[in-house]
Amino acid sequence: MTELTERERKALIAKYEGNRKKIPFKEKKEMYLKQTDRNYKDGDRN
Repeated sequence: MTELTERERKALIAKYEGNRKKIPFKEKKEMYLKQTDRNYKDGDRN
């Protein structure tokens, strides 16, 4: 594998970090609570 220059390395990191979807904490919490609610209603408490 070839060595990347500092500029190329930063560009690559920025590219991949930019593609990551940023979900707010509030939405993550709501999704988590909905999922656990669903599990408890199904009887999967363990």
